[in-house]
Amino acid sequence: MIIEVDGCFFKERVLLKGKRCTMKQLRQKYFQVKSTGCQLEDLPNLFCRIHSFEKLVADEDLEVDFVIDLDTDRIYAPRY
Repeated sequence: MIIEVDGCFFKERVLLKGKRCTMKQLRQKYFQVKSTGCQLEDLPNLFCRIHSFEKLVADEDLEVDFVIDLDTDRIYAPRY
């Protein structure tokens, strides 16, 4: 499963790869990491450490399964 983490402070696309989960499970994982009080720009690295995901090299052509919008706390599946 590939997730894009979107936030106004990221200069390039942030992609994470890990074990497939439902949107509900992803939301729980996201809020678990966010509840630690970490800075939002550090959230992708902490998410990877806690949930055994890995960061991918940004690729504009890669289709993602879910997007986590850090500015609005919205999680959604993009339409291609």
